[in-house]
Amino acid sequence: KLLYADTVQLIKKNKWPKGLCFYANKNRCYSASIHNRLNGKPDRKIARKLASELNNQLKGSGLFARANTHGETVTIEVNNVNKGVGIDRIRDLYPKSNIIAIGDGVGDLELRHNVDKLYAVGNAIPKLKKVAVGVAKEHLTRGVVEILKKF
Repeated sequence: KLLYADTVQLIKKNKWPKGLCFYANKNRCYSASIHNRLNGKPDRKIARKLASELNNQLKGSGLFARANTHGETVTIEVNNVNKGVGIDRIRDLYPKSNIIAIGDGVGDLELRHNVDKLYAVGNAIPKLKKVAVGVAKEHLTRGVVEILKKF
């Protein structure tokens, strides 16, 4: 079953139906994320299988699917376009700016080489927390707000 939903609110409420469900994140504009739940719990094996199936369908499209390390989501992204490429473009446009990034996942690790300071939210993967200059106590959006309030 696939639902188009505000996944941040679903995670916040933590009320999941029994069985296998997929949730497409309606808040994404330039990429896609699909959350999976099997009896209320994310399943990394299901995420890897879904990413593999999607990659078979996406061949030749310029897109690829990635099962994220926390097992909760599969993201669909554009080949050769990532946050680092975007940050480098911003730096080209505003060379005198200090650039700060806030992240939570493996895709954010690469940013440490492209930004002046990298922060992590409380639910970030351990590798990101190790390289971040600061880690929020709060998770998700609340962690982002916590970090932004420091500035």
